[in-house]
Amino acid sequence: MSHPFNSELKLKLISPYGTSLELSINDGGFSNNYNNTTFTDNTNDTTDVLGPFNGIYQPKGGNFISKYFNCNVNGD
Repeated sequence: MSHPFNSELKLKLISPYGTSLELSINDGGFSNNYNNTTFTDNTNDTTDVLGPFNGIYQPKGGNFISKYFNCNVNGD
């Protein structure tokens, strides 16, 4: 994803049921872009990381299993 100021971005994953998980919120300062960025559990989040982001990060709002446990990934 290309954007001139990462700190302006609010990245969220929202399930078909409306459950929201914050991936990265206003992180990266005046850096730009999320290149080859993956969000997964059990690693560090994007807090206090200067971009451009490139790598594997924990969602800022928690982890996938706690947010989406028992959710049908295909919706209704």
